[in-house]
Amino acid sequence: MKKNLPFIITMSIFAIACAAITLFTIKHEPQYVRVTEPPLPEITESADLSDAFAAAERININTATSEELQSLSGIGETIAGRIIAYREEHGGFLYIEEILEVSGIGEKMYENIKDLIFAE
Repeated sequence: MKKNLPFIITMSIFAIACAAITLFTIKHEPQYVRVTEPPLPEITESADLSDAFAAAERININTATSEELQSLSGIGETIAGRIIAYREEHGGFLYIEEILEVSGIGEKMYENIKDLIFAE
């Protein structure tokens, strides 16, 4: 048994070291956290998107063509022509409220288009 004593001691130290490493590894494993992105909002009506895109592209009433002006709600070929004639006669619009001076454009129509136009 005395001959095997160094071997037994070495193996015992080795076993204790392996156990210590195993316990240390288990105790100090990195913690993983699952990261999830928030869900995307649901799109309920496609009309909402077309309105949003239309509003994003405002029209400069001092440079707009007849076709561009006609893309505004309630403005047809006749009123578009009047807008163009007014800006040519008066040197352009200084502010968007001035469009109320154009024959055929009243308060109601102005309320419908005021967020879609600008004067520059």
